[in-house]
Amino acid sequence: MMLKLRVKYFFKYSQIGSILLILLLLASHIPLHAQYKAAKHKVKVFYKSGKMKEKGQTRNKKKTGIWNYYSDGGKHERKEKWMDGKMKWAIFYTSRHRKAKTINSFGDTTYFKDCSCAP
Repeated sequence: MMLKLRVKYFFKYSQIGSILLILLLLASHIPLHAQYKAAKHKVKVFYKSGKMKEKGQTRNKKKTGIWNYYSDGGKHERKEKWMDGKMKWAIFYTSRHRKAKTINSFGDTTYFKDCSCAP
C-alpha cells in the first residue's frame, strides 16, 4: 500500500516523474488520442410549461440514436433515427398515436391508411 502511494506521488508531483510518464506514453505504441472516447451526452429540451419537447443524445455535438419529439400537450409527435448528425428515418404520429407517415434518408415518404393525412 505504501509503495503505491509513493509511486503515485512520484508521478504526480515530481518533475522527474512527470518527464518519465511522458516518455512512457510516447514510447508506447498506443496513440494518445485513442485513449479518449467520443463525448456522448443525453439531451432533454422542455417547453416553458415544464413538459418535455424533445429528447435524444448527441456524440461530438451531432445528433445520434433515437430522438423523440412531443407536442406542448405532451403527446408523442414523431420519432427520428440519427447517425453522425444525419437523419436516417422519421416516423410521424397522429394525435391518437398511430403512424401517420414515415420519411427515409432519401426523402421517400410513406403514408398510412388510417391517418387521413395522405395527399
